[in-house]
Amino acid sequence: YEIYHVSSVAQDSGFPSESEWVTHIIDACTPSFEAYVGRSYESSVLEIVPFTPTEAGWNDGDRVIQCAVLDPGDPELTASLRDANR
Repeated sequence: YEIYHVSSVAQDSGFPSESEWVTHIIDACTPSFEAYVGRSYESSVLEIVPFTPTEAGWNDGDRVIQCAVLDPGDPELTASLRDANR
C-alpha cells in the first residue's frame, strides 16, 4: 500500500455506521486519487484501500481516514504509484 491522502472526518456524533463510513471514504479518497495517480478511480486498474479508526479509537478522538492505493497485480509495491496514470 501507498498512502496518498489523509483527512479527518468532521463528525462529532457517535461512531459512523457502515454506510456513513462509505460516504466518508468516497468523499475523502476518490477526488484525491486522480490528483495523485493521474487517472480517475473509475478508469484505473489500481484500487483504493481505506484505513479508518476503530470504534475504540473513535471514542478516544481519532477521526483520521488514510487513503492508500494498491496495485492488485503487484501487491509488493517497490515504486511509487504517484503519476502512474494506470
